[in-house]
Amino acid sequence: MVQPGSSTNPMAGGSATRLDGSERAWLADRLPLLTDRELDVLFSVCEGGSNEEIADRLCVSVATLRTHLSRIHSKLGAGRKSDLIRLALGSLIDAYRSPRALDRGGAATTRRV
Repeated sequence: MVQPGSSTNPMAGGSATRLDGSERAWLADRLPLLTDRELDVLFSVCEGGSNEEIADRLCVSVATLRTHLSRIHSKLGAGRKSDLIRLALGSLIDAYRSPRALDRGGAATTRRV
């Protein structure tokens, strides 16, 4: 289940949003346009922080992070990091409203998460 953390992001009321394994797998299956690395970036964006903090967590330069973000924005039609967070968390909220949409048991997926 989405867990609040300690970093800051605009969608979590001032705290980070940590996605569990089943949530990551569910999103990965529904975002086939994104590469595994772009999914890593999306999940890290959901955890919150500045570009510098996110780049540090991913062990990449800020320039590389910006390249990944630009590609993600382009593929998903999102203009800002907050739009990416809304898209990911909005999808999960919809899934939790549908009892069978999200396998909360962490079922295996075809994508690496």
